[in-house]
Amino acid sequence: MKRFIAILMAAAMLFALAACGSDSAKNNVDADGNHALSSNGITITLPADYYIYDQLDKTVYPDIATAFTNNAGDVAIYVISEKFTELGVDSSFTADDYLDAQHENSTGMITSVIKEEDGVRYYTYTYMNTEEIKDIVTLEYLNVAYKSSDAFWMVQFCCAQSDFDKKKPDFLKWAKTVTF
Repeated sequence: MKRFIAILMAAAMLFALAACGSDSAKNNVDADGNHALSSNGITITLPADYYIYDQLDKTVYPDIATAFTNNAGDVAIYVISEKFTELGVDSSFTADDYLDAQHENSTGMITSVIKEEDGVRYYTYTYMNTEEIKDIVTLEYLNVAYKSSDAFWMVQFCCAQSDFDKKKPDFLKWAKTVTF
């Protein structure tokens, strides 16, 4: 729960800051206008106006391995990584097990059951901001779990709740591009 609160605070910071993309992140754009961004062991293919958000204060948000956003600042993608050894599990624990555990242990904000759509298993939750940020009062998150050789990864796609239904197909598409 503490981790999710930190992530939500990071979302507030991300939406409050002016977005500025880096030129190096826009290299290697494919014919569809997408590019692969890699940071801290994870790679995700996103539209050309997305970049690695490297302004998060790691002393304040230690659980966030990396974050991505776009020039408009209306989408945030947070990545949390937890080593098997930190969790006390072995390699038989699956990404589905990890997603189930995250869902079960995150009380108070969960607004959905675990679903599978377009080959992506996920759950969503809503967060009500205590401060109004860029006129965004309510955020909606779509959470997807992954397993690499030594860690579990939670990728959280976030936007204003009012935009969620419009952005959800992209979130699901991008979730299928994640590699380690």
